Amino acid sequence: DFEVRGYPPGLVAADAMWSARTEIRLPLARVSRGLGAMPLYLNGFSSSWFVDSVGAAASADRLGAPQLVSTGAELATDITVFSFLSLRIRTGVGVPLKSLGPVSSGNARFYVTAGTSF
Repeated sequence: DFEVRGYPPGLVAADAMWSARTEIRLPLARVSRGLGAMPLYLNGFSSSWFVDSVGAAASADRLGAPQLVSTGAELATDITVFSFLSLRIRTGVGVPLKSLGPVSSGNARFYVTAGTSF
């Protein structure tokens, strides 16, 4: 199960898959400060533009053109909670470039994620 921003999770299941992702990230601000008396430390903000693609098939010898292709943009920030737990919070929009099943090409999908930095 590979993430393709713009498509719902688990849309394609297969025995053989490949994934490719290109992302250009641009720092917007270096905050590097706490938020008042709260136990949160804000490190910075960044934006990115991405292209995601995944191909899937019943067997590896049948992998061909990508089945899922999307593009979009996102904003991200790194937050440290209680000075030991670092989280990356991302929000963005993914736009499918290829229709598949219930997903139409050009139908934007918004998302928010929170987790450890990769």
